[in-house]
Amino acid sequence: MCVAGLMGIGAFVVQGFMGTLRITGKNILGGIALGIPNFFSIYFLVMALRSEGFESSSIFTINNVAIVLVSTVLGIALFREKLILKNWIGIALAIISILLVAST
Repeated sequence: MCVAGLMGIGAFVVQGFMGTLRITGKNILGGIALGIPNFFSIYFLVMALRSEGFESSSIFTINNVAIVLVSTVLGIALFREKLILKNWIGIALAIISILLVAST
């Protein structure tokens, strides 16, 4: 996270010197809307890795597949994406993989 923060500050400074920096309420609101879930996703991932219930390999697998599933559901709900049969098969396999990994 430190590298991402430094790169963001660097981009901010470069845009300031070039005169292309625009800070609007929409940008601030978008940054907060993305930053809060991002912070808590990292926080809860670290907390899950500290727990004794699952191996770290299981936690990373479940986390990554869950991110894909949530992104798909949001794409369907917010952007009215149309999924073909191949997409639905992939979603079903992802859910099955979570169940298999979580049950071991």
